[in-house]
Amino acid sequence: MLGPLTRIEKSLLQAHFRSVNYCQYNFIEHRTLISVPLP
Repeated sequence: MLGPLTRIEKSLLQAHFRSVNYCQYNFIEHRTLISVPLP
């Protein structure tokens, strides 16, 4: 893993980080929706 990443590994990493960011964003959105009282 110390060598240069192959294109496949790079795309896998990008997809992984995208899904992680998406989950974190949804989690934060969910929490804010819950904590904010509905009008």
